[in-house]
Amino acid sequence: MKKTHTSRAIRSLFLAPLAAALALTSCKKEDTASPIAPAAVTFQLRATNPSVVTGRVEGGTLTWTGARAEASMIKFEAKKAGAEIELKSNVQRSLDLFAPVPSIGSIAIPAGSYDEVEFVAYLAPASGNPALELTGTFSNNGVSTPVTFRASEAIQLKGEKHNVVISDTAGYDAITALNLSLASAGLTSASLSGAVRTGNTILISSSVNAGLYATIVNNLRNLHDEAEFHHH
Repeated sequence: MKKTHTSRAIRSLFLAPLAAALALTSCKKEDTASPIAPAAVTFQLRATNPSVVTGRVEGGTLTWTGARAEASMIKFEAKKAGAEIELKSNVQRSLDLFAPVPSIGSIAIPAGSYDEVEFVAYLAPASGNPALELTGTFSNNGVSTPVTFRASEAIQLKGEKHNVVISDTAGYDAITALNLSLASAGLTSASLSGAVRTGNTILISSSVNAGLYATIVNNLRNLHDEAEFHHH
């Protein structure tokens, strides 16, 4: 019996330091594995499809050549493993939506796979400028007339993506298209020809040609184009 107790004691003295060493090694290995840092996702808003046929019989055309916006906030909405995620960033930036890279700002988003993704841009009047201003030309029966649309109220524009995977810190671009053809849906050659002129310009605002204004604002609020998403 004494020999058995002695052997157990010796084994315990030998195994205890070995177990402690293995535990320390395991901890060191775990410490070296650091999670992926959040990636900066840059939001862009880009004007597309600027030419609009306003009358297939009359042959009228509305062509937008300028688009400026006042961005006040950007937001990332999605689901991650079934949980809702919402990240925001306040910005105050004037944008030329026909510029090559009309960036609004960026949000740091943790690595992972996201579903039901929305990239949202909030536009609001600032410094005396409208939330959104579109300028262009209405051409009909050989006559061209300048057109200006000015949004005097907040407008939310969003781009959607079914799934987005953020796997590194290299940075990503999320590009939402402002489809000007869809935004102008419902404007006809007859309605534009009969619009009130301010000087020689068709001004479309909340107080001038209000019916045309309501049509465009309603279209803008119902735009849900698919966003582009890729590495810088």
